[in-house]
Amino acid sequence: MNHDGKLFSLSIPRPQYGNIGKCFPSCDINIKRTAKKLSAAAAACIFITILSGCGGGGGGGGTPSTPVTPTTGSAPVQSAWSPAANSVLNSGALTLTFQTNENASCRWSASDAGYSSMSNSCSGDSSRAHSCAVTGLPQGAATAYLACSGANAADTASSNTHIAYTIDSSPPSIRITYPANGAGFIGSYPDRVAIEYSDSISGANPAAIEASFTMLGRTVDISDLFAKDAAANASASLTDPSNRNPLGRTTLSVFPTPYSFDTPERSWTANRCGTATLLASYDGSTHIYYWDTECGDVYIADTAGGDTKKVTLSGKAASVMGAPETGKFYIAVKDDPHLYSYSISSGVQTGSTQLPDSPVALSYNQAAGLMFIAYKTRPEIGRFNCSSGSLEQGLAALSAPVFIHAFPAVSGDVAAVSWYSQYLLVKYGAAGNVLFQTDLGQSAPK
Repeated sequence: MNHDGKLFSLSIPRPQYGNIGKCFPSCDINIKRTAKKLSAAAAACIFITILSGCGGGGGGGGTPSTPVTPTTGSAPVQSAWSPAANSVLNSGALTLTFQTNENASCRWSASDAGYSSMSNSCSGDSSRAHSCAVTGLPQGAATAYLACSGANAADTASSNTHIAYTIDSSPPSIRITYPANGAGFIGSYPDRVAIEYSDSISGANPAAIEASFTMLGRTVDISDLFAKDAAANASASLTDPSNRNPLGRTTLSVFPTPYSFDTPERSWTANRCGTATLLASYDGSTHIYYWDTECGDVYIADTAGGDTKKVTLSGKAASVMGAPETGKFYIAVKDDPHLYSYSISSGVQTGSTQLPDSPVALSYNQAAGLMFIAYKTRPEIGRFNCSSGSLEQGLAALSAPVFIHAFPAVSGDVAAVSWYSQYLLVKYGAAGNVLFQTDLGQSAPK
């Protein structure tokens, strides 16, 4: 829990060793979703959904598939059809809107006919904006015919407008090909998840793959791990081969204040490397940073609902901390004597500062504008001024800190845990003086 009252949780779903022969709760299977069971003692199901390669809705400004050829040259001229011509739609019922160059009354039909022979009226009589409730377009290639009547003439069967669509209301077929149904990954994760899919009409849209798994009652999204070739009619996809444990995911949630543990404000999932620990920090404003100490990726999650960004490092992240009023966040990389700064808005590196030793932990004092730094072997707590971008005089410590935490006050006090015959908790003042200390014993604190 941060000092501003926000509460965060990290929940790591893990398989449990057990009797492979135990039955699992059944997983729902239907034409839009395919589910696969893993036969471990813990309930686990994989769900995959994917959309057809359809567009639909919005747009306007389409071009009719057949040129308009008014017989008199004075029938109303149509434009700005929406959905646009040649769109792929998931239903044969749609609202078709368009404009005319003069006040007109318009009708639509599923067959080629003139205005006087059409029985389906569009709204917008005697105006230039029209809306037609089109229904009954067949699966596959379909055409909607539009005819209008103006002050001087009406469209005939030879001058009406033809708008061509592809109707694809059947979802793609999906099959999980790996892991095999009932496969017993007891105590370990599968090295990949693979699926095959097809769509007989418009082609499946790989960019719309949504995949999740449920284990021990927790559902975790793994959609971002799949290859998402944008080409329609691709037939298969699998999780990124560089990721060797696609089900090794951690959920991270932010809860409102006052605390409501049933409904988080927002949740994310993050990839883990093996069984390593995922860490997270909050900048006290709008962003959460999370990273695995054995991975080279750092994620920047926007608590207001913006996109999550990813920064890939050349080494492994030791600590990440944001300084929101400067628009930057800072990363300490394992065994690298530098402090790296990045833009919060873009995730792009903005600079680096040479340090006297490799940093192992960071803690930010927003009131004082100082980033405190714990070093790997140096008995000192570093102080970096985030506003000026300069390293200030550090605080002498009894021994090299393992953990540090800045007090949220202008005074600049900082607490540190270090090994000094045994683990020791010390509160240091801004001048480096010891304000408080107590022994923690032989067990490493967390």
